[in-house]
Amino acid sequence: MASFFPIDGYEAWPIPAVDAITAGVASTLLAALNDLRLELVLTNYGSETVWVNIGAPAEVGKGLSIPPSGGSLVIPIETDAHGWRKRAVYGIVATTPSLVATFEQSVQAP
Repeated sequence: MASFFPIDGYEAWPIPAVDAITAGVASTLLAALNDLRLELVLTNYGSETVWVNIGAPAEVGKGLSIPPSGGSLVIPIETDAHGWRKRAVYGIVATTPSLVATFEQSVQAP
């Protein structure tokens, strides 16, 4: 696979697997802390909005939201002004659990 984001001293490589996590009525870890993360894509395949928080547990009605039935949230390298791309990402729904697919691209330390 091709390198997407070359950075001095690092070689970018895509993570070949997509994970699926069920976001429930309690805050759920969707993506763990990753200091080498370049990009994270979250896609909501459920029938309910998933509320997302970066760096702390999610709460219904607060933070970012991913619409149901294929809505996506992309956290790219450009958002690193606040360190968002590296932090753990949590999700929650109000009533019906939703399947969230995650795709994460990281760099490999030299």
